[in-house]
Amino acid sequence: MSWWLWTLAILGLVVTSFVYLMCVLAWGDRRTNGLGYYGLPAAERVRFRRTLRVHALLLFPLIRLLGLFTRLRFENATFVVEGVAGPKGTCTPESFARALRYEARSEDVFVVTQMKCGTTWMQHVVYEVLHRGAGDLAETGTALYALCPWLEAVKSVPVDEAPLIGSERPSRVIKTHLPAHACPRGDRARFVYVARHPVSCFASCVDFIATNAGAMAPSLDALEEWFAGEDTMWWGTWPAHVTGWWERAETHAGVLFVTF
Repeated sequence: MSWWLWTLAILGLVVTSFVYLMCVLAWGDRRTNGLGYYGLPAAERVRFRRTLRVHALLLFPLIRLLGLFTRLRFENATFVVEGVAGPKGTCTPESFARALRYEARSEDVFVVTQMKCGTTWMQHVVYEVLHRGAGDLAETGTALYALCPWLEAVKSVPVDEAPLIGSERPSRVIKTHLPAHACPRGDRARFVYVARHPVSCFASCVDFIATNAGAMAPSLDALEEWFAGEDTMWWGTWPAHVTGWWERAETHAGVLFVTF
């Protein structure tokens, strides 16, 4: 076979692999919206993750090849709604806009953090408090996101479909990363804000991006620039996020400010 036939064969393989990658990404995104993933029984969630791992193995050569020539650019992975930056995929401009219009209710308990600052941990704490320590997520295999909506995202139970948790004070536990000025307010709603040390927050963000971007993860310098950028950091910079919620906690009795 002449060199040009080899070139066409290799080019065809790369193009086919790229189309395959786009199809897998679209399929995975569609299957994980709303309760598409988190509403599944535990065994089916495991099966879905196994399928994704198979696709990842088949796509590994292409991902490595792409990693040689390109890196994740945050400006391409970010949108801005009313001055608040958000990540494409997990959130959308439409889901952000819905969150900003949401009216907090008396039964709402918001777990609020900047990203990678102990959100899931605190959600489980609040869940167990409401159940007086008798929660059964692990025993039943129920996913937290099947019960607790992520207000501004698309990959959890929708807030209007979320069940009330607990019997003494039935509450809707809502996750959000929204900054204080953008988060819904309510005189009777409750807010638990968790502030994590900024170095630990940054280190966790680096690990998170590296895990999800793989070979296309940006350099440490690019990550530092993103983390500190007022227009690029998702949900705002650490100082602005913490300051806003500290000030809100000082003036609003319904805000509990927690550090770790």
